[in-house]
Amino acid sequence: MKIFDPKINYEYSQGINETGLSILELLAKENNPNSIIEKLSNKYHEDKYSVEQKVNKFIILLKKTCFLNENVRYFPQVIGTTKYFTPDYITLELTKKCLLNCSHCYLDKTEKIEISEKKIHKILDDLISIKVSTIQLTGGEPMLYPQIEYVIDTLVNNGIKVLITTSGFYPPEKEDYILGLISKIQKNHGFVQVSLDGLKDTHNSIRKNRSCFERTINVIQKLVKMNIEVHTAMCVQKINFSEVEAVTALVQTLGVKLHRISNIIEEGNATKEILVNTEELIKVINHFSQQYSTKKFVVSNSEYSSKIISNRKSPNCGCGTLMLTISSNLDVYPCTLNRTSMFNLNKIKLIEGLTKYGKKFYNIKAPSRDDCNNCRYLHECLGCLTQGILHSKMKECVWQK
Repeated sequence: MKIFDPKINYEYSQGINETGLSILELLAKENNPNSIIEKLSNKYHEDKYSVEQKVNKFIILLKKTCFLNENVRYFPQVIGTTKYFTPDYITLELTKKCLLNCSHCYLDKTEKIEISEKKIHKILDDLISIKVSTIQLTGGEPMLYPQIEYVIDTLVNNGIKVLITTSGFYPPEKEDYILGLISKIQKNHGFVQVSLDGLKDTHNSIRKNRSCFERTINVIQKLVKMNIEVHTAMCVQKINFSEVEAVTALVQTLGVKLHRISNIIEEGNATKEILVNTEELIKVINHFSQQYSTKKFVVSNSEYSSKIISNRKSPNCGCGTLMLTISSNLDVYPCTLNRTSMFNLNKIKLIEGLTKYGKKFYNIKAPSRDDCNNCRYLHECLGCLTQGILHSKMKECVWQK
């Protein structure tokens, strides 16, 4: 369950359990703290002192997150159920279709699959009904999805924050139309992330298209001029490692708000031969973050989803519980990079799947320094269930045990 302020947007939500709900219900009915404590003590057969500590802690949380005001007794709405976790963040892989075939793409593009018109209507209805706060649209190239205008309009009109990850490489005759669609996400403070993996020759080599760099830069400039919040993402591999700083400096001059630098994983087109050392990359990212980050420009190695789910308690990154990925063939994955299907929406309804499989990942502690400090893969697995699973096949893996 979670609580949110409908006057703002349910992006600003706070997870609560059954005890929190009981406290909230009593707070809404009466002002007498002693009476609330006594009723909860009787209900849960717990001593009053212990109950008092929990009530006070919960009230502090409500005030801190602006859900409870000293002067105005306004209370948030409660949504969800104790039967399953309501995800905060959903990634929708609308289509596998793309005009490019990048050397590091993790998706198998042998089949040009996309979510059907009938299915996308049902999926959006379900996500809206359970009050998912943020939805990332990706692909393939999401802006080439036939129903993209319907998807954006439906989400925006229902108060959902929309993030779009795109190559910024579109058919020239459709570019203005696509930019017009992207502009709609501003209504709920959405933003667009454009991939830029090197300077001209390198980016074009990775994207396997000679005109990709110039057209992508042009799209970034147009989006910034339209006052749309633009983030860029650079996936680092051996061919572009030496250009990390140059690309960072470039996007800062373009008016980009956040530049995300990340490693790639050995999936899809990406092979072990093109990977860079994660520990070395992290040092480089930290260095350039300190050198280039300002109040208006941030260099980061973090996914934006981690900030969105940071107000929900979880022993891990939220993979499989607070965030999920729905693929173009309707497999539901715990995250974008973990391609282990939890269930498929062709076989089971969303809420049924969340109820049956949604708590599977909740109590799994992510790889940490406490357990894995001596492992050579620590910098790859740290805090990430997906990387932990990928490396847990090793016989000496402590985290697996």
